[in-house]
Amino acid sequence: MKVLAETDFLVALLNSQDPLHTMATSALARYQVLLSPFSLVELDLLVLSGRIMVKDHSRFLKCVQEDLERYGVELASASVSIHVLASELREKHGLKYFDSLHYATAVNLGLPILSSDKAYGKLAYTRWVDLASVL
Repeated sequence: MKVLAETDFLVALLNSQDPLHTMATSALARYQVLLSPFSLVELDLLVLSGRIMVKDHSRFLKCVQEDLERYGVELASASVSIHVLASELREKHGLKYFDSLHYATAVNLGLPILSSDKAYGKLAYTRWVDLASVL
């Protein structure tokens, strides 16, 4: 089954010390994983804000690219319709900015969303696969 993963999957996959790392690697064996195009922007902002510490920003991003290629994780495409739906989801359901973009991407592609974020479990537009329970 194909799923759309978001930033928590990416962070867990990249960091072997992350509590969700084992689940992220298990998800790769269980699903065909497509990454939300907004995950890279969100990850970059986490680094720039200091919430994720790296010594060499450019080298870190190169490693991200290499890891995604090694694991066979492709990036989904963005579109204006995704932004429109994301805006509607924020207005109707109070989703946070990046959560709305990831979820709208999954809905737009007709894919379940893979994430540990329980906010997705309250929505009925597409199926939520809880990353925390993947083993």
